[in-house]
Amino acid sequence: MRTYNEKLASLTEKSVWVITKQTVNFDEAFKAAKLFAEIPNRKSTNIADYFSKNYLRYGLAEDNYRTLVIPQFFGLITKTPLYARGSKYGNETPTAVFDALNACEFGGERYNIIKSEQLIKLKIRAITDTAMNNEGWNILPLVFSFLVLKQL
Repeated sequence: MRTYNEKLASLTEKSVWVITKQTVNFDEAFKAAKLFAEIPNRKSTNIADYFSKNYLRYGLAEDNYRTLVIPQFFGLITKTPLYARGSKYGNETPTAVFDALNACEFGGERYNIIKSEQLIKLKIRAITDTAMNNEGWNILPLVFSFLVLKQL
């Protein structure tokens, strides 16, 4: 049996699964959602081209429209059908949470309150369940992290 030191020594950069390659920063996600919300006629506009031509307007670090998966994760853009691969962004819309944030001063007190509420509500499906017996069960990452820190 390996010790924890041996296990830690064996880990590499690719030993930990990351949700996505894109930046997972709420404020960046909001800016990407803001750009998305401004796309005229999303159903007929080439979203990839629009995003790459306009991303600097909001100082976004990435010009790839695939960063829109992060605002979806934070509940700023709809995701239909939920958890399905290959859905088109042209079918999506900004959410009521995005609208509430967009009505606030960026980084202001109300903006930060709504942002905090979204982060606390964030949940992910348990991806390790192969028996499929945990329907409706989710992990609340922020709450889970606080509980781990409390135990330590």
